[in-house]
Amino acid sequence: MQLSFEILIFTYALPLGDRYYDWYTIFLMQTSNPNVIFYGHICIDRNEIAGEKITESPGSPSYFGAITLGTLNIPSLIISPWGSDYPSAWKEKISLIPTSPTAKNTLVYENSYDDHGTRTLGAYNQEGALPILPSEIPGSILKNCQVFSIAPLVANIPAEFIQTIHSKLNSSAKLVCMPQGFFRRIDESGNVSKGTWKDAHIIAPLCDFIFVSEEDSEDMDQNAHMWSLQKSIVLVTRAEKGC
Repeated sequence: MQLSFEILIFTYALPLGDRYYDWYTIFLMQTSNPNVIFYGHICIDRNEIAGEKITESPGSPSYFGAITLGTLNIPSLIISPWGSDYPSAWKEKISLIPTSPTAKNTLVYENSYDDHGTRTLGAYNQEGALPILPSEIPGSILKNCQVFSIAPLVANIPAEFIQTIHSKLNSSAKLVCMPQGFFRRIDESGNVSKGTWKDAHIIAPLCDFIFVSEEDSEDMDQNAHMWSLQKSIVLVTRAEKGC
């Protein structure tokens, strides 16, 4: 089925009835009966506020993208590594492959906020976040996919994986990238810092759409302009300032 797209201009969130949808969901809502795949990582988010309150919840653009699409009756699938510690209550809300755990422990992102709201980010269990091999993805899933979204949380997906997957998509499929994880560097203690997207020169030219945050890189505007000169439509989000 051929996709149809409509260009929307908006600031941060567009109200539809009594609900608000983010820019990525608005994009997906303009497709005609899409079969959406998220490829990358899901995680467990742990949040500590002022050193006292700790909450644990599902995390990742893939997870929340799939949940939102589900409320709109848009079918989606997440392809991600996950551990045996991933709560079944979260898993039941999404379609996920592999269907069995790929590791003992799921990737964890820990958000620590001080009294002033400043966040310190940590990442743990990277050994449980090895990317799913292209050969492990059924060819029929890729062939019938209409929107394929690359959504890493860790910079461990080789460009060769994306090239292989791209070659198996049908000609009408749209390739989307949310490269936040490609910009992240994680040291041995789990501290997360900003880096560069080292394979951008290979992956970005393949993408129809790239969604990034200005916070992912110090020179994001320059990068976005460069990518947009190729085939990509690039959206840069700016928190409360829109995109």
